[in-house]
Amino acid sequence: MKRVLDLASRYRLSRESGKKTTAIARLKEDGKPNNVSKPAAPLETVSKSQDIVTFESTRVAIMALVKLREGIKKRSSLMLL
Repeated sequence: MKRVLDLASRYRLSRESGKKTTAIARLKEDGKPNNVSKPAAPLETVSKSQDIVTFESTRVAIMALVKLREGIKKRSSLMLL
């Protein structure tokens, strides 16, 4: 009896997967899902824009963070010795 149930469930799963495969193939033919992932931004939008202005205060703050990070790295490497 269990074997008959296993065969029935396998048959049902096989039919369901066949229907889903056919549906996916039909959607691809219709051209609805051209791709699944989000496409990359065009290079024109990624390039440096004239609208973005880096202020001197921002540059100074970034340099201070870089120096702080370098100091933390030096201290952590000394701790390992």
